[in-house]
Amino acid sequence: MRPIHMLTALGLAVLAILAAPRAPAAAAPGASAGAVALAVDGEVTRFELSLDRELEFRVFALTDPYRVIIDLPEIEFRIPAEAGKTGKGLVSAFRFGLFSPGRSRVVIDAAGPVAIAEPVIHKASADRPARLVVEFSPTSHERFVRDFAVNAEAQHTAAVAPPTLRETVVPERLGTNPKPVIVIDPGHGGVDPGTVGRSGVREKDIVLEFAKDLADTLRATGSFKVVLTRTSDLFLRLDRRRAIAHENQADLFISVHADSIRMSGIRGATIYTVSDKASDEEAAALAAKENRADIIAGVQLEDVSEEVSDILIELARRDTRSRSVDFAKVLVTEMKSKVELNSNPHRSASFVVLKSTDVPSVLVELGYLSNQHDEDALLSTRWRARASTSILGALRRFFAPRLAVNQ
Repeated sequence: MRPIHMLTALGLAVLAILAAPRAPAAAAPGASAGAVALAVDGEVTRFELSLDRELEFRVFALTDPYRVIIDLPEIEFRIPAEAGKTGKGLVSAFRFGLFSPGRSRVVIDAAGPVAIAEPVIHKASADRPARLVVEFSPTSHERFVRDFAVNAEAQHTAAVAPPTLRETVVPERLGTNPKPVIVIDPGHGGVDPGTVGRSGVREKDIVLEFAKDLADTLRATGSFKVVLTRTSDLFLRLDRRRAIAHENQADLFISVHADSIRMSGIRGATIYTVSDKASDEEAAALAAKENRADIIAGVQLEDVSEEVSDILIELARRDTRSRSVDFAKVLVTEMKSKVELNSNPHRSASFVVLKSTDVPSVLVELGYLSNQHDEDALLSTRWRARASTSILGALRRFFAPRLAVNQ
């Protein structure tokens, strides 16, 4: 039997089968993708992924925006990180990486609605490796929706998304753990690389290394319980990151990022808290960018209302936001004596990852990878040690009464 799934004009019926619930494909030990190519022949755009062996795969499509998703067993991508930043023909860009344990993913951004020919894996020959080939041709929005776009529920299942987090107020939750619980969230990961720096360093890698360093610094004191949302190059949905904090009854959630900006002269760390209205245009733009992480990884977004009707939940949310701002102010004070800060170091915007009802949350932008000085600092173990020490100092001040009781 050929390890091929068909995606043809049968459209919705075939796609519904492809997106039906199933366990993720098992990892393929040692399997790798060595190259990727785009070619245009008239109206047809051809995407070709070179593999070291034939593998099972699955292809499906998502709308808003138009995306084509290729799921594979977990493999190693031996492809330059910058590949896919620019496209060709009907492909505007693409990205690749680990999506979940045992599953790798390629997300192809289509320039518009596309028809998808039968995907096929060509067997290896004497002079060519095995190749996964998907061809696209232009079509109308109506036909794309009719033939290729599965319903939201099936898309949600195809993306192996966890149930939406339904947060509730847990009376007297804070203080139930002997030590303050700090959840550190390295942003991006897996198929979502985040920003790529001037030297080619990827945000997902640099923030993971910093998060591990910070966790080691905090654990060494013996004063805190520390949880990392991810410890490897793995994609996590935004709501899953918040859920991890909620499940661990976190006392504080710290999301770590390293962004870029068009003006390369701007530098310095910035602390963000959540607000319904952004403090400035730059904060609003950053929140919009970070909130697209699920789209970047090929996840169907849900239309979840932010309206909160229960008075207890609303009161808890207000208190949580107040405590988040309190910690942000302490953190700015501690960091300014040890690392370079942005000229406007505390900002706010509507970050999805910070919208926890009962866990104070901040997003720390360590610096701008678009600035050479910041990138050099982020790659420096000495700078990371200073930054970690400043965060530790802020945590000690913020939790001082509780730490005193626990001594």
